[in-house]
Amino acid sequence: NGIINMSGGKVIGTNNAGIYSYNTNNNYRQTVNINGGKVTGKEYGIDANYMTNVTISNAEVSNQVSNIDRSAINLGYRSTVTMNEGALINAPSSTGVRFNSNDCSLTMNAGEIKSGLSNGYGVYTNGGTININGGKIITTGTSSYGIYNIYSGFTLNMNGGEINSSNIGIYLDRYSNTNYYYEARTININ
Repeated sequence: NGIINMSGGKVIGTNNAGIYSYNTNNNYRQTVNINGGKVTGKEYGIDANYMTNVTISNAEVSNQVSNIDRSAINLGYRSTVTMNEGALINAPSSTGVRFNSNDCSLTMNAGEIKSGLSNGYGVYTNGGTININGGKIITTGTSSYGIYNIYSGFTLNMNGGEINSSNIGIYLDRYSNTNYYYEARTININ
C-alpha cells in the first residue's frame, strides 16, 4: 500500500501530473490524503490510475493544459475521490474530474468542481457512481456540461449541492455500436 499525506505546500508537475498513482496489485489500494495546499500538473493535477482513494479537504487540485481529454483529476480502475470542505477542483481549460472506468466513484460532501472549457465537462463518466451531498459543480464554457455520462452502469445520487452549467446540467449520452445498446442508468435527486 502506498500512502501520501499532504497538509500544506505545493506539488507541481510541469510535464504530466502533480501526483501520479498506479498500483498493479488487486490486493492493495493506494491512498492520497490532501488536507491543505495545492497540487497542479500540466495534463493532470492528480492521475489516480488504478485502485487509488483520493480525499481532498481545504486544498486546490488543478491542471494547466487546454484539452477536453485531460482533467484536474483523472480516475482509473476502481479509483475514488472524496471532496470535503474547502476542496477545489479547478480545470480552467479542461475537464474537472474524469472517470476512465465504469467502477470509479466521486463523493462530493462540499467544495467546488470548476471547468471553463467550451464544450467541456465538470465531471465526465464512463459509468460509475457520483454521490453529491453538498458543494457545487460549475461549468462556464459555452456548450459545456455539468455531468456528462456516456456508458451504462451509471448512478447519480444527489442529496444536496448544486450543478450549474452554461449549457446542460446533466447529460446522459446514448452510446451504441453495431452489437450493443447501453441504457442502464439511475438518477436520484432529493
